[in-house]
Amino acid sequence: MIITICSQATSEERTQLMTLVCRITGNLHPITTTVMDGHELLVLDATHIDAAAQALLREQPAVERVTRVKTAYKLVSRAFKAEDTTIQIGAGHDCEQVTLGGASSTIIAGPCAVEDREQLLTTAHAVKHAGAHMLRGGAFKPRTSPYQFQGLGVEGLHLLAEARQETGLPIITEVMEPDLVEIVAQHADILQIGSRNMQNFPLLLAAGRHTAKRPVLLKRGLSATIDE
Repeated sequence: MIITICSQATSEERTQLMTLVCRITGNLHPITTTVMDGHELLVLDATHIDAAAQALLREQPAVERVTRVKTAYKLVSRAFKAEDTTIQIGAGHDCEQVTLGGASSTIIAGPCAVEDREQLLTTAHAVKHAGAHMLRGGAFKPRTSPYQFQGLGVEGLHLLAEARQETGLPIITEVMEPDLVEIVAQHADILQIGSRNMQNFPLLLAAGRHTAKRPVLLKRGLSATIDE
């Protein structure tokens, strides 16, 4: 069940709603909400919420609407959101704005690893000239061997930011550790989670909760499945 909260709801009305939700669900902890497309949402497990309780929730002045969604992945279900999801890239930095998703295609190109300033800037201008929309480059690189080049780290992030300033292209780069999420998000327009880290749940949680709220590109790993 997804409850959409009215944007005009007062603090008293919100408190009344949260108190009712806690009483209905038996939740003793503070209720948290999520924001999607400018709407504040409350996602609940409706398994043990009967029709009378649902009707009571709908009557709350803080509630705009209540949606029953029976699929496992509620927030991405077409039953809840029929239209395509689009994400605006580049709003957090002074660069070109790119719309990711929907009917349009987005071309992202660049070097696998950021090796030095000349290599990155030369490639970035070539990517721009070729008509790509975004620049990718790895400041931190996972390797099979510990003796291989593993990226320039924070210096590579600074070079990526310089390349964005010169070309106007938003940048995407991989983050490999929860403790690095915040600093990577300061420089990147999208955080990339590599296929090796697809099921690194502490990293996924950190990428979803960081203060800059950058979008996350998740690469599918070898053990990934598709649930319909």
